[in-house]
Amino acid sequence: MDVTNHAFSEDTQGDDPPLNEQISRQQLLDEIARFAVAKKLAQNNNAAEMLRLGVFRGSTLRRPADSASRMEAALMTQRLLEPVGLSNTNAGNRFSVEEFGNTPEASEQDYLSVVNRLFQWGIVNGQQDYLGNWRYYPTRKISRSELGLILDRMNTVVPTAASANNSATLIPTPPIASNSGNAQAPFTAQP
Repeated sequence: MDVTNHAFSEDTQGDDPPLNEQISRQQLLDEIARFAVAKKLAQNNNAAEMLRLGVFRGSTLRRPADSASRMEAALMTQRLLEPVGLSNTNAGNRFSVEEFGNTPEASEQDYLSVVNRLFQWGIVNGQQDYLGNWRYYPTRKISRSELGLILDRMNTVVPTAASANNSATLIPTPPIASNSGNAQAPFTAQP
């Protein structure tokens, strides 16, 4: 494998998506909440309901306009879906502990477990680095398209809870404003 022309950067933050493709923590929570209501996993899509379900912890929204990281997206997704009891579609673990760090909220092993669980459910894949190792790059900011893929995969693997309306289609979402104030197309996945 020739890596001489590979644009490798040891600074993972340098590989963040452009600012206009990033989403805020509030937008991330809003999209997860819309999904939860559409799948009948939550009664409503407000922050109090997501807090009650444990989807986020109070510190997440201290700075709601800050761009959300891939790890924040993984944590919210895993916390919402863990009680559902999803079947594994992938065996084993894909990611290694070296790219995760300890924080006051959790250990590197905790973060690794969350991302590997999402891999096992078929929701995240990660990407290969220049050596061919699978990486999640947890500190990178998540883009609209990455969240759209996660929501699409969630829509596929998460059954709609029993109710009079068993539609698996997600509720259409209004356009969200980007950091520049221009409206962006909704990124909620639809089958």
